[in-house]
Amino acid sequence: MIKVILTIYIRLCAALLFTLKILVNCTLRIKTINQNAFDQLKELNQPAIFVIWHQATFSLLPYFRKEKICILAAQGLRGDIIGLVSKWLGYKVLRISEKGKMADRIGDLMISLKCLKDGYGLGITVDGPAGPIYKMKPGSITLASRSGCPILPVTIRAESALKLTWRWDKYLIPMPFSKISIVFGDPIYLKENLTPEEVEQTRAKIEEKLKTLSAYVV
Repeated sequence: MIKVILTIYIRLCAALLFTLKILVNCTLRIKTINQNAFDQLKELNQPAIFVIWHQATFSLLPYFRKEKICILAAQGLRGDIIGLVSKWLGYKVLRISEKGKMADRIGDLMISLKCLKDGYGLGITVDGPAGPIYKMKPGSITLASRSGCPILPVTIRAESALKLTWRWDKYLIPMPFSKISIVFGDPIYLKENLTPEEVEQTRAKIEEKLKTLSAYVV
């Protein structure tokens, strides 16, 4: 009985979030900055690792819904809801361990690498699933180094948005009929076999790049 109630709760929450995303995003006036960086990768059939802030997913998920991208969603209730919304938007969804054992992490890495090899891009909220806000985790760097696929920073800047200040990520919901910019960074290719020091240097550099892109004024 509890399982049935939980399933209904997940589907109701997912349905509400999906509907809100579709209704709000179809009213937005969207312009893109440096989308040529993404378009060139598409022309080359080169999958990319999209690194984004957790707070920016409200508009980014609908925007990329027609692209061949796999969304990483953590295990647990939040991941169940986000995973279901992502599936309804047309994405392939990969459930990963939030705080799993080493064997689980290795399994997640291998499955993610297979998605890239199969031609799927990967969408990763690099400060998720639970923060701290604007602090990038190094997983996407490992994937880029192992796969040879580029990291592509993407973020949004909203002219007018509701900011959910009680959440750790200060989640952004653009106001209906407002203007947003979707801002692309340039692709970042990494060499194989990065040292721990190089991983940290790269992590800090990409984290700063995402912060800079987020500061773009509409």
